[in-house]
Amino acid sequence: MIIKRKQSRLKRLGSVTYVGSVALAAMALLCCSKQQPQAAQVAQGKTDQAEVDGLKQQVTQLQDAVSKKNMAIEKLQQQTAPTANTVPTVSVSPGQAAAPPAAAETAPLPQHAAQFVTEQEIMFQLKGCALSGSLMKCDLLVTNKEGDKKAGFGRNERSRAIDDAGKDYPATSFTLGADVGTYSVETTLPSDVPVAGQVQFEGIKPGTKRIRLLEMAWWVSDSKGSRHTIIKFANIDL
Repeated sequence: MIIKRKQSRLKRLGSVTYVGSVALAAMALLCCSKQQPQAAQVAQGKTDQAEVDGLKQQVTQLQDAVSKKNMAIEKLQQQTAPTANTVPTVSVSPGQAAAPPAAAETAPLPQHAAQFVTEQEIMFQLKGCALSGSLMKCDLLVTNKEGDKKAGFGRNERSRAIDDAGKDYPATSFTLGADVGTYSVETTLPSDVPVAGQVQFEGIKPGTKRIRLLEMAWWVSDSKGSRHTIIKFANIDL
């Protein structure tokens, strides 16, 4: 009887232990099932946060790049923009004409081709004529090609200049080497040595652009005797 009671108690304890084990197992499964979604949610949350952080970093980098580009554009605009000091201003009072540039005032006169004439073994080179106001000066080089000679210019009706309008201007002064004369001038010309000469004319019409004909009465004296001639140059631009 006592043994049966003990066996009955053991059975009840076994049943209770079994039921408890089953309950504990069910609770463990329930806990695991609850913990798994929470872990997945935590992992998903971490992934989403990482993506958000990455996007924020990309936006920040793009903003920095745009800011640098804007700064570079502003610098280029400042470098290419004209400043107030680049173009000098000139104030001109009413009724007063602006002065021409200094370079135009100091520019040399145009050079014209020299002309050559040979008479009585003497070569005459007309270097050019220049008009200043109403005074015209014509410069020459005189080169004797054969032996020493006495020679010179003389003032007569053939020592003259004729302009485009046909007006005749008589020569008023002569220079040959170191000698200067109003009516005539002479010197001894060495062989093959150029000697400077000049003929002047006064009363030329200001603004005259061309001399149609330039004539100079010339004489020479050597072993062959004394000879006279007229040295002529045509179409001289002033």
